[in-house]
Amino acid sequence: MPCITLTVSFKWEPWLYDNQHMPFQDFADLSRRSRERCSVPGAAVYKWKGHLAGGPHEGQLGVYYGETDDVFRRFGTHYRIGRQETNKRVREDFLKRGDIYPYVLSVTSVCLSGEDGIDVGFDPDIKTWRLLVEQLLIAHHREAAEDNTWLVNRQADG
Repeated sequence: MPCITLTVSFKWEPWLYDNQHMPFQDFADLSRRSRERCSVPGAAVYKWKGHLAGGPHEGQLGVYYGETDDVFRRFGTHYRIGRQETNKRVREDFLKRGDIYPYVLSVTSVCLSGEDGIDVGFDPDIKTWRLLVEQLLIAHHREAAEDNTWLVNRQADG
């Protein structure tokens, strides 16, 4: 039976604003935000991570994974009261309940191996790649998470 193995090598880097790694609330309190002051303003796989200081998951480490073609705009939707239920839930149940910090994924290599190994590039501007990596991270987290970690993504709830 044929088999293809996908290997993704990566690291998480702090998402910076004005060269600072700010928690959600500090960034939300800024009256004016500028795309030019962000370390990564465009397409990315990202996560929010931090310890919760209140709510039903108090004391736990919370993690939320996402992907977007515009991280600056997406993070802005987390700060504003919007219509999308996921943004409301993530903001109210997670981001506002502790010092929660943003990170962006830096992919160093993607390799497909079967009979012949193939090195393929990761392009964050390609939505299919972002979605694939986001879902792999969620699945991996679900399997490897410690008891004191809350995976915020709704997919993990069911």
